[in-house]
Amino acid sequence: MRITKERLIKILLSASSFSGILLFFVLKNNPDIPYFSTLQIFVEMPLIIKNIFYIIIVIIFAWFVLFLTKKILPSNWNLKIKSIKPVESAFLPAYIGLFVVALELNGIFSIETNTILIILFIFWIFLENISYFNPFFLFFGYRFYEVSVTNGGIYTIITKKLNLKEIDNFDNLIMITNFTFLEK
Repeated sequence: MRITKERLIKILLSASSFSGILLFFVLKNNPDIPYFSTLQIFVEMPLIIKNIFYIIIVIIFAWFVLFLTKKILPSNWNLKIKSIKPVESAFLPAYIGLFVVALELNGIFSIETNTILIILFIFWIFLENISYFNPFFLFFGYRFYEVSVTNGGIYTIITKKLNLKEIDNFDNLIMITNFTFLEK
């Protein structure tokens, strides 16, 4: 099976979204991560500095995935908007549910934990609409909206626009899935 650029971007978007769950798991368990545990400076760092470092890595990864998505996928989609509403509150319960599962897992290198995390990630990828919800995108000013369009379709739009009451269409959209778009 050949992985296309589009499929790779979708996997990276899902991984970026799932990275918050891994972040909570790492923050809770404070494991010795193989490469970092060999660096003397990292071993001697206070726990709070290590945790800030992990958070920064996840935020940078989210930015990188957004950057790649905008560079690689074409932005040739337009939608005429009929109605719009924020959807963060709809996606948050599923996201928080996975955080709770991640907080209950112990031992980063146990077979059981790794199996559960892999199964959760595969499950996350198959929930395409939810798997692109990434709270770390909020750091970059993005919001998630459900829009109804004039032809009757319902889509999720990831955008930086704030005053959406006056918007009647979106231009330069990047199609992530048939029902999820990122505004360029």
